[in-house]
Amino acid sequence: MSSGRGGAKKSSAWSSRFLGGRYSVLWLTSVTAALSFVTALIAMCQPSFAAIVQESLSSLGLRGTSRMISPAIYDHVQQAIRVALESTVQPRDFALASEGAQVVSALTSQVDFIEGGSQNLPENVLTEGLHLESCWIFPSPQMQIGIRFREHHFMPTHIALDMGISSGFRAIMQAPRHVVLWGLVDGNAKRLAYEGKLSEYRKSVARLGTGPAESLGYTFLALAEFEFDPYAAFPLQTFPVADAIVDAQMTFGVLVLEVRSNWGGRTTTICRVRALGDIRVV
Repeated sequence: MSSGRGGAKKSSAWSSRFLGGRYSVLWLTSVTAALSFVTALIAMCQPSFAAIVQESLSSLGLRGTSRMISPAIYDHVQQAIRVALESTVQPRDFALASEGAQVVSALTSQVDFIEGGSQNLPENVLTEGLHLESCWIFPSPQMQIGIRFREHHFMPTHIALDMGISSGFRAIMQAPRHVVLWGLVDGNAKRLAYEGKLSEYRKSVARLGTGPAESLGYTFLALAEFEFDPYAAFPLQTFPVADAIVDAQMTFGVLVLEVRSNWGGRTTTICRVRALGDIRVV
């Protein structure tokens, strides 16, 4: 499976590419400091875990550690890292309701019965809440969500998924696996780029189809394809939009995140979707 920037882009690559060059040093410093603090704090009660963390600092890849430690300690590590991250300067997230983002119901998976009650809504992914009650739990391994941005000339560069603060086998099974990000193509200028300079790129992603399961007759362009890794050290994972899209400076007013499979669960859970990029001045 390939991602938008050529070759497989596993989400465990939550390194300097995560926030871009301007934020990478600050971000990595914060994460390293948080991990070092947690290591020192729990070394006395669980030395084996301290060794795991120290080893991971050299590789910046803690894949699989959640299966080697207790859920309680793992959750504490996750929260310590999150505190370090959230205390640094973050790039603007255009997929927040507070930024004017809205769910496009017609392009979002619908169900007759809402599992989890009336608070289990797709709009939850546009908020900053990260506990289970703030997530969207959809009763199927496949689902999609359409997001409309307040800024119609949004140039996406990265998309991020957040599973929130959770652990355990059930949380892993409910995590998205194969995901495709689609951009709705509208307007003459976008159509010209779609049919012209992006024609070769479209051939390279033709295997993905022409759009999400619910397309309503609109023209869509695949912007990224990736696999979310529920075993990664941190539940927030960021993936790049294809170079061809970024280089073409394509703008979109609506994106659709399509989950084509999860990790074996009956339901699929997403706590937050983040859209990173810039606004094109026209």
